[in-house]
Formats: sequence, C-alpha cells, structure tokens
Amino acid sequence: VPAELLLLRDTAILVLDNNAITSLPEANVSDYAAMTLLALSLENNQLTHLPEALYGLPLLEALLLRRNPITFLPARLPPTCSSLG
Repeated sequence: VPAELLLLRDTAILVLDNNAITSLPEANVSDYAAMTLLALSLENNQLTHLPEALYGLPLLEALLLRRNPITFLPARLPPTCSSLG
C-alpha cells in the first residue's frame, strides 16, 4: 500500500480486502493519528505484520485481518478498537 494511504484523512471505512497487500506504510504515530478511520478491513491479503504506529488511529473501532499470514501484531492497538477479526 503506498504511503498516500495516510492522506485519506476523511475516510471512515476503508476496505482493502483481496489485494495481495504485503505491508502497510511504516509511519509515525502522528501520521496515523490524523486519520478518521472507524473500520479498516484488510482481509485475505499477504500481511505478515502491522506497523507499530497503527495504534495511533484515534477512532478505530474495527480491524479485520482474517486470512493473512500475520506473525506479528503491535504491542498496542488503538484503545477504541473493540473488534479484532
């Protein structure tokens, strides 16, 4: 996924399922903090890890990661995230 993903500041729901995505932008927490995502779906991709800065998403409620070969999750997820699937 290109770093321009971080420019989607007014997007509430982002579905990136079935795209063979291997990584998300490695960025600062402040870059993710500017986003207004409520739900992020990355199902059925090729993700093996998530960036640590992902916990900076201030409004994220749902993070969908099914069918990814994830071997590493960040130590912290956004405190608002109540659905991890």
